[in-house]
Amino acid sequence: MAAAGLSEVAGGEWTTSIGSGLPSGLLEVTGEGRVVECTGTEDRLVLFSKSVGDGTSGAWEVLSEEDEYGDESTCIGIASADVCSAGAEAEHFASVRSMTGVVVSLMGTVVQSPLQPIHPGDRVRFSFDASARTLSAKINDKDFGVIVKGLPACKLFPAVRFFWQAKLKLENLRTGVLGGAGAAASSAGGHWLASAIPALTSEGAFPDNSGQAVSLKGPGSPICGFSTVMADGCWKWTVKLIEDLKDGEGSYSGIAAVGATQEALSFKTAAPTTWIKHSDGSCLGKGLATNCGSASAVHPGDTLSFQLDLERGTLSAAVGADASMVVVAKDIKKSDGPFVAAVCRSPGARADDIRIRMHSSPCQIASAARFSAGDRVRVKPSVSSPKYGWGPVSAGDVGTVKSVESDSRMRVDFPGKNSNWLADPSEMELAPAGSGAFSVGARVRVKPSVSSPKYGWGSVSAGDVGTVKSVESDSRMRVDFPGKNSNWLADPSEMELAPAGSGAFSVGARVRVKPSVSSPKYGWGSVSAGDVGTVKSVESDSRMRVDFPGKNSNWLADPSEMELAPAGSGAFSVGAACA
Repeated sequence: MAAAGLSEVAGGEWTTSIGSGLPSGLLEVTGEGRVVECTGTEDRLVLFSKSVGDGTSGAWEVLSEEDEYGDESTCIGIASADVCSAGAEAEHFASVRSMTGVVVSLMGTVVQSPLQPIHPGDRVRFSFDASARTLSAKINDKDFGVIVKGLPACKLFPAVRFFWQAKLKLENLRTGVLGGAGAAASSAGGHWLASAIPALTSEGAFPDNSGQAVSLKGPGSPICGFSTVMADGCWKWTVKLIEDLKDGEGSYSGIAAVGATQEALSFKTAAPTTWIKHSDGSCLGKGLATNCGSASAVHPGDTLSFQLDLERGTLSAAVGADASMVVVAKDIKKSDGPFVAAVCRSPGARADDIRIRMHSSPCQIASAARFSAGDRVRVKPSVSSPKYGWGPVSAGDVGTVKSVESDSRMRVDFPGKNSNWLADPSEMELAPAGSGAFSVGARVRVKPSVSSPKYGWGSVSAGDVGTVKSVESDSRMRVDFPGKNSNWLADPSEMELAPAGSGAFSVGARVRVKPSVSSPKYGWGSVSAGDVGTVKSVESDSRMRVDFPGKNSNWLADPSEMELAPAGSGAFSVGAACA
C-alpha cells in the first residue's frame, strides 16, 4: 500500500517501553526487531518504535506467522503512546480482531466493520494518511479502504495486542509526507483551474500552490476543473477525497464539458456535467449522458478512479485501488466535448469543509484497456500463446468480462471452461455480433436460475439437455431437444453448457438398459434386461429416475448404462398387464 512520497524506514523494533511501559512478560523479539512472539497466555500489547502521525503518513504490513488458539489470539492496528499506560488500552488503540475481522476503535470513528478474519499466512497492509487522519486496511488482495477516520493528530505506532500465543512480523514500513505542496505526485501533469459557469460559480474554489489539491468553500456551489483536456480516445484518472466534514455528503466529482482548452477553460452551459455523488456513489447530472449505474460511497481517505471512453461514449468509476470499474453513464458524445475532470461542492455543504486532491492526473490509455464488465470478448486471432496461458480455453471461444483489475489483467467467464480466466486486455478483442459462448453442436440446457425463459418453455422442461443447431444473434439461438422440440428458440444469456455426461436423456425419453450391462450400478430390482421405460427425472450425471410400468415407477439408473430404446421397441414389458 505504499504510495508516492513514502520512503522505506530502516531499524526500529517491537517494544513495550514507549511511555510508562507495560511489563514485557512472555514476549520475544527477533528478526532484527521486526518479529514479535508471545509465548504465554496473558494479555500483552506491544508497539513498533517507529511512528507515523503528527504530520507524517505511513504504510506497513503485518504478516501473521503463527496463532496457537484458533486465530483468536491477536488484535492488529495502530496506537498512541498513551496506550502504554495500564488500563488505557481501549481508548488509544484502533485495531482489527483476527478472529472475526471486527474493527474496534475509541480514538477514532469506525467507518467499516467487519472486514474478514485473519489467519496464519495472511498479510494485513495498513496505510495511515496524516492529512485526512484515516487508517486504511488491505488483507491479502482485498482492499477495504478507510476503516477508521478522525484519528488524533499525534504520534501513532503500529501496534499488536496478544491474548494468547502467536507470532507476527512487521514488513515494508514506509513513511513520509502526503497531500501537501511539494509531495511526490503520481500524476501525469496538469493542475486545478477555477472557471465560472452559470449556476455553478468558481467563487470558493481554491487550488493550492502545487495545483494538485483544491479546497471548495461556501457559500455557493463552486466547481473546479482540471487543466488536462479530453477530446477523444480513452482516459483514466483518480481523485482522492482528503477532507469532507459531512463524510462525503458535501462533494461531487466527475466530468464537465468545456468550450476551450488549458488556461482559458470556459465551462459550457445547459447542464454540462456528470457527477458521482460521494455520499452514496450515485450518478447525477444531465445533458451529457444517460445515467446507468452507481459506484460505492466515497469517504475521506478514499480514492475514486474514473475512465472516460469517448469511443464508446461511457464513463466508468470505481472506489478503491482494487475495485472493478462500473459503467455509471453512457451515451456521451464527442460533439458535446471536449471534457475535463471536475469537482464540485454541494449547495448544502458546510463552509470550508471540502478538500480534494488529483491523485493521478488524466492520461490517455491504449484501446486494449477499453473493456467493461459484461463485454463479450475473445482472444485476438493473431495471439497464439496468451500471456497467462490457454488453460481449458480455446482460440475462438467467446466469454464475458467479469472484472478489469488493471491495464494488464482482467477476468473473463468462459461458460463450461473457466469462470475466472485471467487475460491480458491487449490480447483480447470484442466478439463480433452473433458470435457466442455456444457453438453449433454444443450440448446445452436452461440455467437453473431461469424460471421463465424469454421465449417460453413450450414442450421443453427445466433440466432438459439439447444440442445447439444455430446461433442467429446475441439474443437468439436454436436448440434441438430430441422428442420435444427440434427447433426451440433460446436466449443464449439464459443457457449454459450441460455438464459432461448430463442430459443424454430428456424427461419423457423412452430408454432401456444397454445390452452390454449385465449388472446395473443400482441393481435390477424388478426390472429385466430389455425392458423399456420412460425417463421421469435426471438428478445428476450419475442418477436418473425411470418409470417401468407395472414393475417400478421410480427405478434408479446410471445414465451411462442406459440407451434410447429403438423406435417401436418396448411398447410392452415382460409382466405388463394387458386388457
